[in-house]
Amino acid sequence: MMPEHIEKEFEQLLLRFLAVYSWILQDKLFEENEVLVKDLYLILKKIQSYSAIYHFQKEFHISTFLLSAFQVSGSTYHLTKQKALLVKRNLKILFSFLSGWKDDYSADGLKSITTLTAPILTDNVEYLECLINQFAENHIELILIEPSSVKVELLSQNHSTLFLDMSLTDANQICKQIRANSLLSNTYIIGFHSDTSAQGNSSHFDPILDMYLQHPYSFSSLRTKLEMVKEKHQHAQKKYNHSILRKEWVRFQRFNHLFSLILIQIEPNLRADKVDFVDMFAHIYEIYQACLRVYDEILLWNPFSFIVLLPATPIESAKLVIDRINKAIHKKGFESIKFTIGLIQSEHHYADIIDMVTLLENEAELNTGIKPIFSIPLQEQEFSMNQSDIRYKLLIIDDDPIPPVILQNYLGTDEWDIQICQDGANAIDFTLQWRPDVIICESKFLNFDGFFFCSQVRQNPILKDLGILFLSSQMLNNHVVRGLKVGADDYIVKPFSAEEVGERIRRVLRIKRTRRL
Repeated sequence: MMPEHIEKEFEQLLLRFLAVYSWILQDKLFEENEVLVKDLYLILKKIQSYSAIYHFQKEFHISTFLLSAFQVSGSTYHLTKQKALLVKRNLKILFSFLSGWKDDYSADGLKSITTLTAPILTDNVEYLECLINQFAENHIELILIEPSSVKVELLSQNHSTLFLDMSLTDANQICKQIRANSLLSNTYIIGFHSDTSAQGNSSHFDPILDMYLQHPYSFSSLRTKLEMVKEKHQHAQKKYNHSILRKEWVRFQRFNHLFSLILIQIEPNLRADKVDFVDMFAHIYEIYQACLRVYDEILLWNPFSFIVLLPATPIESAKLVIDRINKAIHKKGFESIKFTIGLIQSEHHYADIIDMVTLLENEAELNTGIKPIFSIPLQEQEFSMNQSDIRYKLLIIDDDPIPPVILQNYLGTDEWDIQICQDGANAIDFTLQWRPDVIICESKFLNFDGFFFCSQVRQNPILKDLGILFLSSQMLNNHVVRGLKVGADDYIVKPFSAEEVGERIRRVLRIKRTRRL
């Protein structure tokens, strides 16, 4: 039986096979299409590999037979007319085997082909109608856009491809503007001529175009190319990759790795209506990117806002990042642009990271034009250490003297009464005698087993409600899981950030105090 992730890969391979097979059925001379022949060969090789590994005997034998029909020379693949006819007949047999693998394939053997969407720029209405019909028959939907809005359309819809009529007087200028914009420069531009008398001189456009269409169109190769471009575009567009946010939320849920989000909404001032906003937007994006740390992320959330992800950053530190960004923006003199900036820190009462962003967007709508910078306060802020006169007791159990000193210097004595225990054998007695509010301990050192100590504390009715955090040099996943299983509130791996540890201690203390109320 296939593992789940391999099964998904195999499903994707079958979808590719079905798409190529459908084009072969429509193309009587498919052997003359080099791209289609190459795609078919590579897909058959993968089917052969999967079949060999998972003992699909019929599929293995038929794919091996089909591969023997190809003439391979380096990276080129050929089929003679006679062999192509043989392949076409036997593909039907292979398809009949594969179509039974999943019930979700249609009864006639062809899964519905996904329609690809791409914007087109032309002023020739009659030619456009003809082109739209031709492309629609081949599952490619063309959307007409205006020259004035081409960059906004590409940015807002994250299109990977643009069909551009090179008969337009300003076609070259449009192409150069797209290439000059850092947010749009990866757009795959396909040129064509609505004025058929002007065709045939594609070399003139080679430097600025990725592809030039000439009559008659080969729709099978064009569609294959569009699918490849779309897939490549999705992988390359890190600035649109919202899965980064979801992964950060999972890290927070599993390991309490806190993070902060900054929402930056940009709106053009009415006086700036003559300014090319998309170019300015790209310039602002580059400025923001230069202000961030290597491990921070800046993502396009929609055509007029960014999301900045700050891992392992509490809300107070995130405010410093906003200050740094604002200084850089003001240096560039963007007086005509109005910014609304929202800030939020991860907390467990949010449903997920999208819930956090939605909350920021709602607050930004309320604050637009009123409060340019706002933050959504942490829950239970009345328990903040900085707002209380109470000194909380922190016990650090570690035979290494350096971590306790670092934490003592960072936390200070105004908020905390800190004791250090370097003798593991006396740790439980010291805890019972001193009764700390929070314990930070190493998981293993001479005469001390942190996991056993934690379970002892949790079983003691006097100590069971203490906050316990591991600060450990044992960094394997099974160590983390074991620590949480024996009752620890958090598990932090050395080397550590004193600022992060401080915030995690405060978070544990807030949770403990809330439960007592």
